[in-house]
Amino acid sequence: MVHARARFPDEARFRLARAVSIASRLQVLPEMDAPREGAATGPAARMDVGLVTGPALPLVTERLSAQADYARQQFIDLLDEPSVRPEALARLAYLDFRAGAYDSALSRARQAADSATDPDLRYAALYLAAQVA
Repeated sequence: MVHARARFPDEARFRLARAVSIASRLQVLPEMDAPREGAATGPAARMDVGLVTGPALPLVTERLSAQADYARQQFIDLLDEPSVRPEALARLAYLDFRAGAYDSALSRARQAADSATDPDLRYAALYLAAQVA
């Protein structure tokens, strides 16, 4: 990735790949938090610090927030690139969903689905929109 970005710094697909790798460092929804048959669903599990307590909590919370903001900005910077805009929107929608920003997540997921030409991306965006709703 580093070599490709150095050689083609303005290539939108490489920039998207970098943004994905940055966002992948954030917590994702573990399988155990997924809804179960017959169980009512509640709000999505949010990205948070989990079991950290004590004096380290403010520092860990601040770092996680900064990482999430940085990852989000990487996708925002790609919204003007038509070739990767739908996926950037879908990935932003997921980050919003995990942060508890449900209105923004739903809006972005729908925009991603409406603008996606790839059927798999369209499906994933619609699936995410349904989860958010």
